[in-house]
Amino acid sequence: MEKGKISSLQMAFMMYPTIVATAIIGVPSITAKYAKTDLWLSPIFAALIGYLTVYIAYKLHQLYPKQTVIQFTEKIIGRIPGKIFGFLLLFFISRTRG
Repeated sequence: MEKGKISSLQMAFMMYPTIVATAIIGVPSITAKYAKTDLWLSPIFAALIGYLTVYIAYKLHQLYPKQTVIQFTEKIIGRIPGKIFGFLLLFFISRTRG
C-alpha cells in the first residue's frame, strides 16, 4: 500500500467477499421463487460471477499497475464518468463494510 492508496488487486480481494456475501444472502430468496428444486445452482453461479469480477480486477491491475481504481477508470470511461463511478464504488464499499 502506497501513501494510503490501495491497488486494483487489493480492491479485487476486498470486492470478492462482498459479492459472495450479497449472493449468498440475496440470490437464494429471489431464486427460490423461480428455481424450485434447482436452487442449489445459485451459489455456484454467484461464485463464478465473483471469480469473473476478481479476474477482471486483476487484469486491470496488470494493465494499470501504479494507478488506483478511480484513476484508471477515468482513463477508460472518461474524467467525469470515472469520478462518478469512483464515488459510487466508494459509497457501495463504505455501505457494505460498515
